[in-house]
Amino acid sequence: MTRIYNKQNKAKKWSGHICPKIMKKVAKNTELANACFVSPAGEGIFEVAGKGTQYIVDLKVKSCTCRRWDLSGIPYSHAIACMREDRIAPEDMVHSCYSIESFCKAYANIIVPCHDKKEWQKMNGCQIEPPLYVKKVGRPPKNRRKQPYEAESKKGGKKMSRHGAVIHCGHCRKSGHNIAGCSDAKAGLPPTEEVRERIRPLPSDEDEPVVTQASYHARKLFLYLS
Repeated sequence: MTRIYNKQNKAKKWSGHICPKIMKKVAKNTELANACFVSPAGEGIFEVAGKGTQYIVDLKVKSCTCRRWDLSGIPYSHAIACMREDRIAPEDMVHSCYSIESFCKAYANIIVPCHDKKEWQKMNGCQIEPPLYVKKVGRPPKNRRKQPYEAESKKGGKKMSRHGAVIHCGHCRKSGHNIAGCSDAKAGLPPTEEVRERIRPLPSDEDEPVVTQASYHARKLFLYLS
């Protein structure tokens, strides 16, 4: 409310038809136009050379190949150099949205102050209460749930998702379950031949077992007690 009032009073002190901040930018671009060399082609089209680069300026459509005038609506140094050739004021080629008239229209409406809360009309409606807070079971999460493509491992890098992977049992070698849910293992059936071959110990070339110091003392204690 106060901001709109201050903007209205500020606009009353301005002169001309363009806002002061935009006029400063136009003045800065006018100084940069001194380093541009203009070659007229006719019908409002010019070729401008500046800092080793050539640009094409069309004053009729208010466009320049540098795209700065097209995007901002404020003529850049290339266009201002062409305006000097045709005796056109740069302020007349600025977009109308930067005019003082447009500024006053933007801040023309005011915000009417509200009455005190005691003067509000009572509607005798239902009282609106905030939603009830329901505490969820378990430890609350600290981080958001990441998508499978952005999940990272502790060692760094992307973590491969196991979605769609088929598991195999280590007891019966069948798919769809593991050894904890294997019916053959629960029934006491032996594992498959493939598993037995994998867990069978390799034959040793030494015939005599290796006697360690711990096994020697254990055997001596057994003979003493017997």
